[in-house]
Amino acid sequence: MFAHPSDAVYTAWISEETVVPPVTRIEKDVRLGGHYRLYVEMEHGTMVMDAVYREIDPGRRLVYSWEWNDDGEATEVEVEFLPTADGSSVRLSHSGFLKQDSFDRHADGWKNYFDGLTARLAE
Repeated sequence: MFAHPSDAVYTAWISEETVVPPVTRIEKDVRLGGHYRLYVEMEHGTMVMDAVYREIDPGRRLVYSWEWNDDGEATEVEVEFLPTADGSSVRLSHSGFLKQDSFDRHADGWKNYFDGLTARLAE
């Protein structure tokens, strides 16, 4: 739930400026077939999440692939931005995990991202 209109949340979601640590930078080409890359640059190397936008309904819905470092666990993210009486809500589905520990790490990562997104929208 966000105390902001769904268009504002969508705009923040697709912005390259919405970088939430441990992510250090983002590249987004928000169009069908466009790439979305997250970088986590650490002392011992860089992790890269590579995605391709599969569905875009501006302000309402995004669907994209999701894979870290070509690790063979290609998952799918679906995000819906829904208006509410008090602002908006986001419904996120991240599916296709092969391992429970990967699911658990991503669940923690999404919680961190939502916290960071909330902080960004409050600025």
